[in-house]
Parts: sequence; C-alpha cells; structure tokens
Amino acid sequence: MGKDESTKKGQGTNGESQMVVDRECYASRDDTVQQMWPDETRTNTSLSYLQTMRPQIRSPLPRINQCVGLYNERHFVLFLSYLVLSTFCYAVLGYKQLIDALGITFTEWEYRVPALAYIIIYLLAAVLCLAVGIMLSYHVWSISCGETTVEGQDHEVYTKKAKSRGETFVNSYNLGRIRNLQLFLNIGEAGYPLYTLFIPFRIMPYTDGRSWARREGYNRHHGIRRGEELTDEEDEDA
Repeated sequence: MGKDESTKKGQGTNGESQMVVDRECYASRDDTVQQMWPDETRTNTSLSYLQTMRPQIRSPLPRINQCVGLYNERHFVLFLSYLVLSTFCYAVLGYKQLIDALGITFTEWEYRVPALAYIIIYLLAAVLCLAVGIMLSYHVWSISCGETTVEGQDHEVYTKKAKSRGETFVNSYNLGRIRNLQLFLNIGEAGYPLYTLFIPFRIMPYTDGRSWARREGYNRHHGIRRGEELTDEEDEDA
C-alpha cells in the first residue's frame, strides 16, 4: 500500500509539474504574440470555446481539419507548391528512363536502382503531382476569392438570399484576386519581396490570425442582414 501511495503521489507531482510547464509555454507564446502584434490589432470576443477558436484559424485558407497550425498557412501552401513542382520535374525528366525500365525500348537497364523500384517511384511521383496539384489549385482559388471552404458554402446561400431581394452579395474580405494572394503570402506592397516565395524563409503572415483586412468602408458583408448569417453569425456580431 505504501508503495502504491508513493507511486500515485509521484505521478501527481509529475502531472502538476507538467501542467506548470504547459502554462509557462502558453504564457510565453502569448507574450510573443502580443509583442509581434499590438493590442489594437487584436479583437476581444465573448464567444463559446469552439467559436473563439474560429477567428484564430480564420484565413483565406480552406478548412483542413486544423491540420495546419496558426501562422503556418503560408508555409503549407508553399509546401504544396514545392511538392507539385518537384514531382512534375521528376515525371517529365524521368520519362525516358521509365520507358527503358518497362523494357519497351529493349535497352539494358544500366542504373543502380532496380528497374521495378524506379517504376514504382515514378508512378508515385506522377500520382502525387496530379493529386496534390488539384488540392493546391483548389486552395489557391479559395485564397484568391478571399474565403474559406466553409465561407464559400455560406456565400452561395448569401448570394441567393441577396439576389431574391434584388441585392448583390459582397464578401467584405475579398480585396481582389491579386491582392488576396499578396496578403496571404505577405508579399507585394508593405510585404516581402517576390523572391521569398522561392526560398524557404521563415516569414510570418501579415495578420495575427484574429484580425483580417476588409474592403474599404465595409465592416460586414453587404447584401446579408443580421440574423441571416450561418457559421459567421456570432463572429460578425462581435
């Protein structure tokens, strides 16, 4: 009994120490964020737990089940771009070797990599190029529209409601396709040079993840009335 009690006490102590460490980590992270972005650029909301998480991940990047952390959305899209480019080059430049590996040209295979292994790698690269390329295209399109996947579905409903009243729905976060991409990638005017897209620099996004640029003169979407919002209802009211 004494041993079990001491073990439980030890586990409790470790658990408490772990909680203290976690609190210190979160506190230091919050301090860093506050140093990077002044208080006036942050918005304070009194929403439920799940809804307070939404402004933190709200960006032109479509929802991907929180697989991409806050401040990493730019790096994620660039990672997809690098992957598509590299697999595309592999597929194009290695096409002749694929023909040889398949034995179509009756050429002796003179490489150290086994022919079967090369065929498998080539097919994998081609499939990744196609699949990730489609995924990347979808993300870039959504970014250029200034909306997420969820917001894209909402905006279809908003457009129909506004049209039924003879009005036009305007997404207040849509600053134009080029400007949306520039802000998301943090390049162009008041951003970083264009060459930073081709070199994997660690560059922070232009926003703190809570405040996002809107069209000039807009503090909410046009053509949609309060109470008609779907997933953005409380967010817009805040």
